[in-house]
Amino acid sequence: MKAYTKKIVTLLLLFSVVVCFFSGCSEQPGKSSDDTKAKMRGVTSFRDIPGISAEEIAAIENLISKRDSFSFGSMHTTEMFRQPDGTYAGFTVMFSELLSGLFGVPFILREYVDWTVMKDDIDSLHTDFASEFTPTPERRQIYLVVP
Repeated sequence: MKAYTKKIVTLLLLFSVVVCFFSGCSEQPGKSSDDTKAKMRGVTSFRDIPGISAEEIAAIENLISKRDSFSFGSMHTTEMFRQPDGTYAGFTVMFSELLSGLFGVPFILREYVDWTVMKDDIDSLHTDFASEFTPTPERRQIYLVVP
């Protein structure tokens, strides 16, 4: 079952990359190209992603049916920081809100100040996703599950 969960998590991470790609493709900062807008206009759910298979949709729906939420870990950086009122702000906050909407399940932020603690929480499945894992050959062997 652990391999199956890793496969689904990998699929969700790949989806995250697609969302980042489309949300970051713009000709000018702050302005999306017409092509990008057209591609993203109809994407209101993971089911709307071009090329997603029925098997992938079923696998994601199965995973979501077993969870009330997902945790999304991030280091304390300019991408995720606490404001004076205690709330979080930054790109990571907006990204987790986008994922929550697309998957229909909350992505709850988990702030880390220590890389080792965050990595341990990912490895132990205490944290579901993290924004800090740059793909390296070693990490691909550990975390990437290819069907």
